[in-house]
Amino acid sequence: MIHDWLLDGKQVWVFFNNTIGGAAVHEARRLAERVAAL
Repeated sequence: MIHDWLLDGKQVWVFFNNTIGGAAVHEARRLAERVAAL
């Protein structure tokens, strides 16, 4: 579980780096829902 969380955390950073200039609002909302489900 903790290992999965660390992997997810790494994906979160990549995600934000890739969407900083894109449709970040909608994507961040989806990401927040995913994180809340953990």
